[in-house]
Amino acid sequence: VVLVRWNEPFQKLATCDMEGGIFVWIQYEGRWSVELVNDRGAQVSDFTWSHDGTQALIAYRDGFVLVGSVSGQRHWSSEINLESQISCGIWTPDDQQVLFGTADGQVIVMDCHGRMLAHVLLHESDGIVSMSWNCPDFLVEDSTESDTDSDDNILPL
Repeated sequence: VVLVRWNEPFQKLATCDMEGGIFVWIQYEGRWSVELVNDRGAQVSDFTWSHDGTQALIAYRDGFVLVGSVSGQRHWSSEINLESQISCGIWTPDDQQVLFGTADGQVIVMDCHGRMLAHVLLHESDGIVSMSWNCPDFLVEDSTESDTDSDDNILPL
């Protein structure tokens, strides 16, 4: 196992192995069971759940990218032809775009339907190994919190 990703809204766990096998696990009757298996036979460079937990983004080292639903249906896929490997992928906080980083410093931006929006070279000699946003990992609304309770979570500067 080389990657592990938790989906908080749907309480699912995704694992990726060295050969590119992806397993989505659910807890059923107190035991963890495999719900879904995806194996292209190519190494996975990154796997991320959308912030609302409804979609998965899979980036493969060979340039193939795939977006699917939490239940395993493919929404779209694309072959990104680069001379460099895709090293990471991430959803924008609103889940409307995906960004990919490459081993040679490029960032590729696509919309949530798989259309290419931008392709930028940040720094040719420095690879991008990971990307993250300064926002909650998942958009989980808790109806038990009131507006006054949320002020308790603010830290003084």
